[in-house]
Amino acid sequence: MSINQFLPYAFALFVVIGVLVFFKRYADVFIELKKRELALLEEKNKPVKNKSAYQRLSLFLERIKPSYLVTKFDKDLAPHEFVFLVEKAIQQEFEYNIDQQEFIPTQLWGQIVEVKDEVLFVLRKSLEEIDTSEDLQVLKTKFLLSTMENDKLTVVYPNLQNELNNNIRN
Repeated sequence: MSINQFLPYAFALFVVIGVLVFFKRYADVFIELKKRELALLEEKNKPVKNKSAYQRLSLFLERIKPSYLVTKFDKDLAPHEFVFLVEKAIQQEFEYNIDQQEFIPTQLWGQIVEVKDEVLFVLRKSLEEIDTSEDLQVLKTKFLLSTMENDKLTVVYPNLQNELNNNIRN
């Protein structure tokens, strides 16, 4: 057997290896470009997700405002029933919005949780401070007056709006 017999096969093998190397490089470049494109699309859509998160949390803060809560339920409820329903509504609203925490700063999320806890604490405290024979209107009045003394909501809500505005600009 002579080496001349293998030359066509060697040439074909050389061409095939060259083509494979070319396609490998092409595929690597193509994959890298697609990764960059996906990263740009994610970055482009991020403010939209953030805006939605801020809007949902802003709505959550509106819904746990004491002035909103006192008008939400029937006037004929007993005070303890009102407290139970308000606690349940706040907790459900909070659980619905809990996944939004990944789109906002940790400090702001902590403030929102504090506001929720403060509203629930003041509501329970107001119930404890009224006489059991008092009607619901007395509880609502006590609740509203208690929240006016130390209203964290008036601090957190503007923080949320400022953070949203800063996020939209960037």
